[in-house]
Amino acid sequence: MRSFAVFSVLIALLAGLPFTAGLPGEFVFDDIPNIVNNTSIHLTELNMAAVTEVLATPQVSGSLRSLPTLTFALDYWRAGGADPAAFKTTNIVIHVLSVLVLAWFFRRVFQLAGVRSVPGGWWALGLAFAWAVHPLQVSAVLYAVQRLQTMGTLFLLLALVAYLQARHAQIEGRSGRTGLLCAVLLWALAMGCKEDSILLPAYTLALELTVLRFAAMDSRLQAVLRRGYLIAALTGTAVFLLWVIPAHWHWDAYPGRDFSTLERLLTQGRVLWLYLWQILFPLPSHMPFHYDWLEPSRGLFQPWSTLPALVGVAALLVLAWSQSHVRPLLALGLFLFFAAHFVASNVIGLELAYEHRNHFALVGAMLAVGSVAMQCPYARPRPALQALLGLLVLAALAAATVQRAHAWRSNETLAQASTAAAPRSPGHGSNCATRNSWRVVRYRGTTPDWTRRSPPARPGPIRIRRR
Repeated sequence: MRSFAVFSVLIALLAGLPFTAGLPGEFVFDDIPNIVNNTSIHLTELNMAAVTEVLATPQVSGSLRSLPTLTFALDYWRAGGADPAAFKTTNIVIHVLSVLVLAWFFRRVFQLAGVRSVPGGWWALGLAFAWAVHPLQVSAVLYAVQRLQTMGTLFLLLALVAYLQARHAQIEGRSGRTGLLCAVLLWALAMGCKEDSILLPAYTLALELTVLRFAAMDSRLQAVLRRGYLIAALTGTAVFLLWVIPAHWHWDAYPGRDFSTLERLLTQGRVLWLYLWQILFPLPSHMPFHYDWLEPSRGLFQPWSTLPALVGVAALLVLAWSQSHVRPLLALGLFLFFAAHFVASNVIGLELAYEHRNHFALVGAMLAVGSVAMQCPYARPRPALQALLGLLVLAALAAATVQRAHAWRSNETLAQASTAAAPRSPGHGSNCATRNSWRVVRYRGTTPDWTRRSPPARPGPIRIRRR
């Protein structure tokens, strides 16, 4: 355990290095109202009265996100102003801490799944590092305001580790009450960062359905766990059907959007496959940061990829259910990935796609991919080859992250990189502080067919847009 602790700290520190290529960077988009123009977080004196005022002041991002708001104020105080490098450095530190916790989470999951301790430890370290240096994480870490998401992920991971510790104690015949209490407290902290942290029970249910199997030394506790999760699932379903859907459903377009609830739900199948494409083929050119070019699905066959995408999502969920006993790690990874997108890919009228929504979902994706690699018949008999291939993959991910982070060193370079990845996006010029009042949007790109917006028939392949 001591050697694992040392290596987990080492890989966590290494995982933060690729993101330093994006320093000092600049503030963009939601950073402006939440940080630059938000005088309530402009802390000039560090005392209890000033901190209390920060916590008590209603925020642009929402009243439940008090913990990240407090850290914004502390960054402003220690930097003597709204210094982007200070805010982004704190984001990197939070990311490093998440890597450290994730390595221990993976290690415990592998132990419960029956993976031998030595290879399981190395796989836990490797997958945690792969999660950390995946280029999809750049916009979550270097986009200052997305600390809301990254802090939420950190507390969720801590809560899951505490939950696994408690359940392990119950399997061995101990009460596990301390671990469960810690998990609840950490869940409350996660809820103080981002509202989608409410999905923690869905993540623990995924653990129970796969690696834990509602096991406990006390048979009565097993029955309590099964009944408790059944009641919780039925209650959550009732709340979703009777309150969430009626509160957010729009037959016509949402206010400020060009799509209705039904169109949004149809589109999310394609969006989820877009995320999977970016995860499995992590080239910076596949990650444009702007997704305002994504055409909503107007029907099951408009575009044609809508129905196949929805069928594919359903097929993956059926696969996860069918493999929950045979390949629990694969099933757990798929469950975690889709559960993490339940809020953002549902009836609430959010934008169709954002990369930072994968910050926690990528945990499940890495676990699913890792479980497949662990059972590869060609690499298993050759541990040296397996280690070499793993190092090459990790090095490639880190290099792609350095490349993408380098584009975040200024708004001008970010605009250039984003325009190159998604030339059809109308948002680059106005939001990335390009210098011209007029800009050219060219209809060409490298995105997969399931997300491609068809170019207008007129005025042609080139359109001039005013900022």
